[in-house]
Amino acid sequence: MSTDSEGLTHDDYTVVWICPLEVEQIAAIQMLDSEHKRLPQPPNDHNVYTLGSINGHNVVIAGLHSPGNNLTPVVVTQIRNTFRHLRFGLLVGIGGDVPKRTERGNMHLGHVVVSKPVGEHSGVVQYDHGKAEIGQFRQTGFLAPPPAVLLNAAQEMDGADANAQGGNYGTALEAASSRGYKEIVEMLLEKKADVNMHGRDYGDPLQVACANDTEVVQVLLGQGADVNAQDSVLGNPLQAACTRGHKEIVLILLNNGADVNAQCGSYGNALRGVSAQGHREIVQVLLDHGASVNAQGGYYSNALKAASAKGYEEIVNILLAEGASVQTPSDRQHKHVLYDYHIQLLYLERHNKRHLRRKLAQQGTI
Repeated sequence: MSTDSEGLTHDDYTVVWICPLEVEQIAAIQMLDSEHKRLPQPPNDHNVYTLGSINGHNVVIAGLHSPGNNLTPVVVTQIRNTFRHLRFGLLVGIGGDVPKRTERGNMHLGHVVVSKPVGEHSGVVQYDHGKAEIGQFRQTGFLAPPPAVLLNAAQEMDGADANAQGGNYGTALEAASSRGYKEIVEMLLEKKADVNMHGRDYGDPLQVACANDTEVVQVLLGQGADVNAQDSVLGNPLQAACTRGHKEIVLILLNNGADVNAQCGSYGNALRGVSAQGHREIVQVLLDHGASVNAQGGYYSNALKAASAKGYEEIVNILLAEGASVQTPSDRQHKHVLYDYHIQLLYLERHNKRHLRRKLAQQGTI
């Protein structure tokens, strides 16, 4: 984490983030884009601060040394005396009393709750400003509402278009899927994000999720993601999972109707891609599900050439046992095949794979 904060003074910090619990303070510090050096404090300020920046805003993070509502005003008073140009103060916690079910849907770990005034209510109910009566809680006091500028920002976020496009990932759903953020994926889907919308560079949400996260894949499939959607970069979800070596995701996709012989992407199909990457177990899974061992196309022309060019002897043996042809009719008709075989020969010699070279020579490949 960067610590470049030369020249910053107390007056450069405009946001304070107060954390009631230590575990919340640890999470807050991890959210900083960069951490700053500590600044000197007045003798009467007993708080311990972590300074940093988030998205261009200089932020002061402070914790409470013990829980309780009475401590917060003391902490805030000391903060405001030390950092005199603060514009906003945020009390961020885990929301232990937030209801699990609301009129907007279920609350999950990772969701963000923002207080919003409604009618005579400020947006936050303080438990010691009321009385518990039979069947109800009667408020006897109110907290001040958030500043208007923050309320306007929250309103804008509340109406944000879940399918807005732009940036490297194209859509928010694709970005969250690529990082494995299941809770955010579920939240975006609740906001009617299009599960099959193609992004800019990485296909669609299911394709990028297949590169790393089983749970997100299952969520997207459960919401109607197209298991056979194609793209020029990743090919399709099955190829994305195969080339990354995710056997569990491969099985999930096949069980949900993925076409094992679909032709697309730089490798041409899933079997050629996984043969080139050396994932032996997935090669066998694809063959068991009907993958064509002699299908042609893509960068290596066929699976056997892909495996032999990389020196994956076990995969070569599996493919030969499944009836892989060492030379196809198109090979015999094109002179460039001799060049392909010569490249394979040089590769095998360089990587001390003479025994594999002899096996392929006996089969007539080189």
